[in-house]
Amino acid sequence: MNLRTRAARAARVATAAAPVLTVAACLLAATAGSIPSAQAAVGVPQVVQGDEGFPVYCVQDAINWSVDAGLALDGDFGPATYKAVRNFQGIASLKIDGEVGPLTGTDIWAAIQDQISVKGNFGTPYGIPIGNCYRVIPTSS
Repeated sequence: MNLRTRAARAARVATAAAPVLTVAACLLAATAGSIPSAQAAVGVPQVVQGDEGFPVYCVQDAINWSVDAGLALDGDFGPATYKAVRNFQGIASLKIDGEVGPLTGTDIWAAIQDQISVKGNFGTPYGIPIGNCYRVIPTSS
């Protein structure tokens, strides 16, 4: 391969990689050590029994932080998480239904923000900083 062909190939690779690198750099900058102050977007689904994944992890972590529920941080909204959500709602004087809708979610997000103020925006087993819970927790504003 001659020098001109190598230079052309390098330029094509750099051009193709630029958008990926830009997105990666933006994501890194957006999550590295930042404490999000945003609220969840309208339309974020409720977190309910039977759900799994990062939204449930956020709920479990916040409830453990606020009321020391001793929940396993397993991302599984099973009977123990359901019971803990109901307990959390009772303590917070919210409607007790065992579902994390906008009102419960607002208090969940407040607990996460409090935890971040003490421990920092730490990573989760999902590879997502805890501060990104605002993206998956329904809130009232």
